[in-house]
Amino acid sequence: MSSSESDSLVDEIVEDLTPYLNGGSISRAELNRDLEYEGLDIDNFDRLKDIHFALSESVVEFVEDLPYRLRRISTEHGRVKSESKGEIHGSVDWDRTFERRYEQNPDDPTLFVCNTPVAEYDLPENLVLRKLVEIVSDIVTSELTEIDYDWRTGRWSDELITRFQRTRSKNVHLNRIQNPDEFELSGRILSSARKSRKPLYQNAYSLYTTYEDLQENNFGSDSVRQLLTDTVVRPGRKEVLFELFVLCRLLRAYETINNLSLRRLESTATKFAHLSREDCEIRVYHRRQGDSVTFSEPIDRDRDYGHRFLQREQAALREYEQTFGELLDGSGINWVIYTGQPDFIFEEYYDRSPDSEPPDRVIIGEVKRSSRRDTIREGLRELAKYAKFARYPDSSSSGDPQYLDDSGSGTVVEKVLVTQDFETASTSPEVVHLQSSDLRRSTGFTSRVEPLVAYRSSGLVSTG
Repeated sequence: MSSSESDSLVDEIVEDLTPYLNGGSISRAELNRDLEYEGLDIDNFDRLKDIHFALSESVVEFVEDLPYRLRRISTEHGRVKSESKGEIHGSVDWDRTFERRYEQNPDDPTLFVCNTPVAEYDLPENLVLRKLVEIVSDIVTSELTEIDYDWRTGRWSDELITRFQRTRSKNVHLNRIQNPDEFELSGRILSSARKSRKPLYQNAYSLYTTYEDLQENNFGSDSVRQLLTDTVVRPGRKEVLFELFVLCRLLRAYETINNLSLRRLESTATKFAHLSREDCEIRVYHRRQGDSVTFSEPIDRDRDYGHRFLQREQAALREYEQTFGELLDGSGINWVIYTGQPDFIFEEYYDRSPDSEPPDRVIIGEVKRSSRRDTIREGLRELAKYAKFARYPDSSSSGDPQYLDDSGSGTVVEKVLVTQDFETASTSPEVVHLQSSDLRRSTGFTSRVEPLVAYRSSGLVSTG
């Protein structure tokens, strides 16, 4: 994928993600899992937003320039009465000096009352600046300092972190501004920073309001959209970005072609998305097994199998169980001989509750960001195995697995392979092949997309 194609893909992902995130119709927990940086283990979307904010180019540039800009910090100058002995600070107020000497000691010529010049730092624009510096400092200290991956050091070098924390704790001007814990930023205070002629305060206002928009999940904000583009999507793993592009475009196709609406999801939902209307519900999963469909083949630990392959699989798992307990003090291994995880699953339910029966149709998808034949061949192999091992979580009364492709199962299984640049005129009745060009916003959905996502009433679904 060329740089321009990658940028175009990023723009389309952000364009589609923004309204979904704004409406809460994509699981933030799932997006968090898809887009988190290498080396992180974060299940809190707010923490991930903080990290992306601190990594944004505008924040890093602001921090790099901060020590120099603080030399021209705004202050208001005034004078206060101060009493001193043996020293004069400012002009002497003789009337007050003689008055104080008379009160304390008429024979003391070293007592002076002066009009001492002072600088007032607690101006509205300085309060915004101090608040922003504390926000960034907290994120750097709690989230970035101990991380030693390229994605961190490329933006926040150890030297920059040290310099910033030194500025934050030692800079005389900054520390004369009121502690942020002691004030709230009102609209009037923010307005003063926005109207300032100094870039220091204009930038502080812009970054602070971006941070607030991000915390409030206002993903429609232009600055937040730019942050999503630069630090959330663009650095992500390329194969995951392509999968997100495919998912977002398929969701849009379902909405457009079937007049479906995306439901609002809990932030911790394991579903990627959930579409519905009165007579249809569709559950969408990304890189995980579904609620009603699993892709695993269990094996009984104690059963006597007649087939040599199953005997050897069982023996291997018994040996694994033993060594796991001996060397790692572990117990309770997973007795399965196959586990699959498609790139995406669409579970479709027609004219009924999803929790009452198995789905009417399941779309199993594999996404390959490649045009290499070996990669495409591997995708086809994976799809074939997913379809054969796809089954309902609950076994039949006999204890045997219930597979989706069994005759009379009531579920239609569709296999979809999505590729980046693999051109072929050939087709197969077993697999729907989509290319990225079939889904691009610039070209619209092609004729290969509509038959795949078009709504099918339960009366039209075959069961054989």
